[in-house]
Amino acid sequence: MIEPAQIFSVPVFRASFIVSEESRQAIIKKIKSRTTENQNSPIGNNTNYGNGPQIIDEDELVEVKQFIKEAVSRAHELTGFKQHEIDILDSWFSITEKYGYHEAHTHPGSLWSAVYYVNAEKSDAPICFLNRNILDTGWTANLKYLANEFNSGQVSVAPETGMLLIFPSYLLHKVEQQKLDNERIMIALNLGVKGVHTKV
Repeated sequence: MIEPAQIFSVPVFRASFIVSEESRQAIIKKIKSRTTENQNSPIGNNTNYGNGPQIIDEDELVEVKQFIKEAVSRAHELTGFKQHEIDILDSWFSITEKYGYHEAHTHPGSLWSAVYYVNAEKSDAPICFLNRNILDTGWTANLKYLANEFNSGQVSVAPETGMLLIFPSYLLHKVEQQKLDNERIMIALNLGVKGVHTKV
């Protein structure tokens, strides 16, 4: 008898927080106002990233901020860490229009990262999580058609409005090219344990 055993499992969490349509439109309006108030950083084609003050501290996002902090605290606890107060280290937003994308990257200097989708459809560009152990070695290069949870080099997650994804900041991820004429709007955050992890 042989049974599979998961080692080095990656803790990725999904939750949902739907705000009223009025609140959602107010958040979108605030985000778009920040794209004109501050100079944008074009990382990837047709993608705007807001600079300036922390987007999560805007009045329109009070409820969303509280939900994210509680969700990350719960993820932290479920992962087996001793309970500590979770701090938001930084936050930003992105508006990805048609043909926009974001290349593979990690978020060094923080413990957890999270993305919250303010405006997204399941047919919009997915976020893709990459398995370096497989991609760097080419372990299943000739067997991609047989990909599953044990042997895949990439897992794609379709976005949708109100979805929150929480993942360890070391996890390599990217956004595929947006093929629809739709604004894919999301808020991203880095978080750490208060007094233990600080942004570098």
